[in-house]
Order: sequence, then structure tokens, then C-alpha cells
Amino acid sequence: MLYLKFLYAFTLANAFSVVLTCEPITIEEYENYAKERLPLASLEYLQRGADRDFTAKRNCAAFSKVKVIPRYLVDVSNRSTKVEVLGKHFDFPVGVAPTGLQKRWHPEGEIATIRATNAANTIAIVSIASSVLYEDIAKEAPDAEKWMQIFLFENNSITLEFVRKAEDLRFGAIVVTIDMSVTPLRYFNTRNKWKDQHVMVNLENYLDDDGNRQQFKYHYATWAQLQEIINSTKLPVIVKGVLTPHDAALAYANGAKGIIVSNHGGRQIDGAISSLEALSDIVANFPPRKGFEIYFDGGIRGGVDVFRALAIGAKFVFVGRPPMYGLFHSGQQGVENVLKILRSELETLLGQTGCNSVKEVGMSFVSFKFPFE
Repeated sequence: MLYLKFLYAFTLANAFSVVLTCEPITIEEYENYAKERLPLASLEYLQRGADRDFTAKRNCAAFSKVKVIPRYLVDVSNRSTKVEVLGKHFDFPVGVAPTGLQKRWHPEGEIATIRATNAANTIAIVSIASSVLYEDIAKEAPDAEKWMQIFLFENNSITLEFVRKAEDLRFGAIVVTIDMSVTPLRYFNTRNKWKDQHVMVNLENYLDDDGNRQQFKYHYATWAQLQEIINSTKLPVIVKGVLTPHDAALAYANGAKGIIVSNHGGRQIDGAISSLEALSDIVANFPPRKGFEIYFDGGIRGGVDVFRALAIGAKFVFVGRPPMYGLFHSGQQGVENVLKILRSELETLLGQTGCNSVKEVGMSFVSFKFPFE
């Protein structure tokens, strides 16, 4: 009897140990790993939104309002997640959104992420606030599909310098983020005495003698300035931060090749519409057209969320926080694993809904009421 009790206790302890140390197999497990190990300041910077987090939470909650409608007795033995974006082919419709200062999560930072997206044959948007120079990223992964994210700076000559750099370094597109007109309210950063331990190296040469970034103010950015940027380059320009049909129409009218429907992960305005609600509104009132594509980010935590966004009308989606959980866990391999999870879940859902390709996914596969309540 004593032996059996010992054996039971030993087996239980080992099983518990395996649970704690096994490789994450879901996005949630990668997130939990980060929650358990990241310092509070770093964790809140990564996870939280502006002010009271209303919008950040609403981004994720919005997906539960969209119900999937499957179709059965369809031959789904030849499923494919491949997609075409801006005339280029990728293995699945999920890329990595621009996320700054990635060395805070792993020593290799953006280098590990670009290697992962290259291995997965998908798109990485590289933030202007990255902790690795654009030049080093381009050198590390010359053939990777990478888009350069920039802002419309008060000093437009700086913006144009980055446009030239994107051309010289063979970036595939320029992503102009438009939802940073003023600094957001992030009280948790103040409470945690947040400081950027890793420099935004792409901006170092533009600091004044006191290390300030005053010339980077975005208060004066206008559609006219955006049009000047678009007219200055042959690279496709994508406008990120669009939440209304009105702004989608203006982006198109000013020559953008696409938009990313996004509220900055809820990190700019607390109380804003969720990205998914905005996507529904935009597609209904200013649908995609030839030469103008609609992409999405905000709140995706699994393949079913990718499916929902595609069904509502996005051609491609980007994820920000989940890849950073993977990066923190195991660098390049962690990011690759997160992308594999999303692709695998999406492929499974294609089969479960009677679809053989992402092109077949449309509004008839979902049910929801707008606005989401």
C-alpha cells in the first residue's frame, strides 16, 4: 500500500511538472507563459491599451459576436490557405503587425521575427520604433517580404528620407500609420516608470542635443501630406489606422493601394469602435475595389478569428501581441510556432465550414448584427 501511495504521488508530481514545462500548443498558452514570467512594466506595456483598456478588451470581445455558419457534404480534401497580396503570393493570410522595441522580449528582437515570417512565407511590417536598424533587417533577410511602417512627421523631409530608405532597402511597401496625432493616455506606463531600455535606433539620428523627439510631432499631419508621400514613390503605400468608410474613401482617393483597418490594438483611443466593427462598416459602405485592398488587425487570438475577419471582408490580417508572446518564449522558433498555430487552426476551420481556399470565405459563412452589442 505504501508503495502504491508513493507511486501515485510520484506520477502526479511528474505529470504536474510536464504540464508546467511542456511546449505551448495554443496562443493562450504562449500568452500565459509571458504573464507568468515578464516583469510587470514589460507585461503591461505589451498587453494593455490606452486609459482603462476598454477598446483593447473590446477588440477581442467583438469576435464572439460573429457566429460561424458551416456547410457540410463538401469535398474539402484539397484545402489551401494561400493568398495573393499586392500581386505577390503568400502561404497564408496572416502577417506580423508593426511592434516596436522587440529586443525587450528577446535579445534578437526584430531579426528573429523577420526570420520567422520569412520561413513562414508571409509578411512582416517593421516598426519605425524597432530596436534593430532597417538596414540590418534588410541585410539579414533580403528576400523576406517586409513592409516599412512610418509616420507623417511634422518635418516632412524626415518622412521622405524614410521613403527613400524603403526604396533603397527593397522593402515591399510603405505603411503609414495615421492614428498617432497626439500621445495616448497610458497611465500604467507612468505608474511603472516605463523607460525604453532599448533605443529606437531608426530615429537616433533625428534627436536633438537633449535627446528629445520634438520634431516628430504628428499634430499637423493631413491627407495632403499623405498624398505628397504617395506621389513621391513607386512603392505601394498602405494606410494603417482607418476606422471609417469616410477615411477609407479618402485613402483610396489619395492614391493608397490599401488600408489596414486598425485601432492600434486599443493603444490610442480608449472608447473607440473595435477593429472588427469598423471592418464591417467599411466593407459595407466602401468595399474593396480593383487596385485597393483591405487588411485588418486587432484582437485576433486564433484561427477562427482569422476566418471571421476574412469572412467579413479582409483580404489579409496582421497580428501584434501573439507573435511577441512567441518571441519572448523562444525567439524565432516561438514566432514561427505562433504563426503555425494560426495557419493550422485556419486550415482546420476551412475544412469544417466547407471551404477549400480562403477565396471562398465570405459573408455567407458568418452571422452578426451591426453594431455589435
